[in-house]
Amino acid sequence: TQHRSVGTVAMHYPDVWGYVHFVEPSPGSPASSWTDPQWPLKAAASQLFFAEELAVKETGTAVSLSVLKEKLWVNPSTISAYHPEIVISGSGKAWSAKLRDKHGCAAHINGEHGLKTQCTEALLASHPSYVTVPTSHFYPVIVTFIIISWAVVCWFGFERMLQSARDGRLQPDRGAKAS
Repeated sequence: TQHRSVGTVAMHYPDVWGYVHFVEPSPGSPASSWTDPQWPLKAAASQLFFAEELAVKETGTAVSLSVLKEKLWVNPSTISAYHPEIVISGSGKAWSAKLRDKHGCAAHINGEHGLKTQCTEALLASHPSYVTVPTSHFYPVIVTFIIISWAVVCWFGFERMLQSARDGRLQPDRGAKAS
């Protein structure tokens, strides 16, 4: 259980999501050998998010990179490799950051845990493994899943109510006024 986000709802933390990666079988290259080439950048952005979340909780405001390093809320050597630029706005609780890797990819993250990565066109053309599907392409799938789930829950609830009525277990509301 070490190094896990225990007690959190994973759907609200995209950095703890797993991957589904569809690959064509090829000799000598098992599907398990695939790794997300952007993972180190995403992990650094996630580290920055949780550090700023802690800063807001502890100090009441987001803080600069130098303060995060000084308090060891981020790993100084790891985070420095991505040249983070932190912008704090408003009352100090709103913040956003941009990190860049040596390959030409950038990660943008903010206090709402919004994480977006993008790579240069040249990198995408020369390294097809960097091509990712934008999250927005999954919205129709997610919405369809939610609607179907809701329909199933409603149907089974309706079926139970009908069965209770058939069995004589469904009683009128005693607090309701008769008309």
